[in-house]
Amino acid sequence: MDEVGRTASEKRVGDRARVRRAAIVIQQRKRFGRVKELQIEAEIRDVSVSGALLAVRSDAPLGIGQGCDLEISGDRGRAWVRRLASEGGELLCGVEFMDARPAFLPTVYQWLGRELDDSQMR
Repeated sequence: MDEVGRTASEKRVGDRARVRRAAIVIQQRKRFGRVKELQIEAEIRDVSVSGALLAVRSDAPLGIGQGCDLEISGDRGRAWVRRLASEGGELLCGVEFMDARPAFLPTVYQWLGRELDDSQMR
């Protein structure tokens, strides 16, 4: 679909790229205040500088509005789960990066074929 046929909520915020693997990391509270990290393997289907579309297993314990960490190439950044949709036996998860400059931003820029200058890392 071209940009003319898109609604405001569907317009792309920035350049996109089909890229690699990542992980969604959620914290599960246990008894006595203990916290367990659950790492959910994800395939990044689409990425921009403001968010990503991830494919995860269909039984992944995710909910819209849930905060999580997104790990890309060993670097983590906070994200919100914004959309969930089942498709072809997998769960598609749209996340929005919470941090303006997540630690993995240089990797995302590299995938997009863009230069990252020092002002964008402050």
